[in-house]
Amino acid sequence: MATVRPAGPVEAARKQLARDLVAEVREVDARLAKLSTQISQTIAEHGSRLPEVDGVGPVWRPACSVAPAAPAGSPPRLHSPATPGSPR
Repeated sequence: MATVRPAGPVEAARKQLARDLVAEVREVDARLAKLSTQISQTIAEHGSRLPEVDGVGPVWRPACSVAPAAPAGSPPRLHSPATPGSPR
């Protein structure tokens, strides 16, 4: 985002909103990592066999991928990237 130069006040507001959203995502990601570690340590300390139960296990987070920006003038993507009928 450092290379993006807003052309006016609307673009400046959009850039600030994007910065805020990125900061929030990073904060949530850090909290999730901390909680995941804390949960793993607690389970290890108490010798729980809960993670061995099918369907139960460590907290995981999928890799977050960001789609490239659409070319100027392109309509916004309003559909899910998953194809209909595919498992999510």
